[in-house]
Amino acid sequence: MTISNNNRYDVGKWCVTQFNYPLQVYNQVNTMIHYLASFLVNFICTIILLTTIVRSRAKLDRNKTRWQIFKKEFQRKKEMFIPLLTIITSALPHLVISFSLGCSDLDRKWQRYLLILSYFSAYLPQSLTFHIYVQPSKLFLQEFHETKVWKTLRQR
Repeated sequence: MTISNNNRYDVGKWCVTQFNYPLQVYNQVNTMIHYLASFLVNFICTIILLTTIVRSRAKLDRNKTRWQIFKKEFQRKKEMFIPLLTIITSALPHLVISFSLGCSDLDRKWQRYLLILSYFSAYLPQSLTFHIYVQPSKLFLQEFHETKVWKTLRQR
């Protein structure tokens, strides 16, 4: 992210990127792939895992329909969808602002703050990995409680 201000004391023109058109298209496609690919891979793997569980449970329990089993498993495994929602929620402001404010006059202070906040919000999932992946999951949290890190933190 390069932000440049033409005048040190005046508002001036702020640029997110200063690429010629082919590089700008490449940058936008790369940004979309970066966020959408990670979301799609997570989403597809979660759905495949859920369908595999539903199929195996449907073979064992013939009294229930697959839809009933799916709803029950979805309730049990809903923590797997929290990272998906977090990825999309944190990436949307960055995507919208980076596509709409390529190199424009940001004459209001709130526009500049919104631009900077959108970039920081895109990195929230990486910063909050423990809270997104470990805390919602009973299995991961149970495993974490058996580590030396947890035992050290608990003593303090």
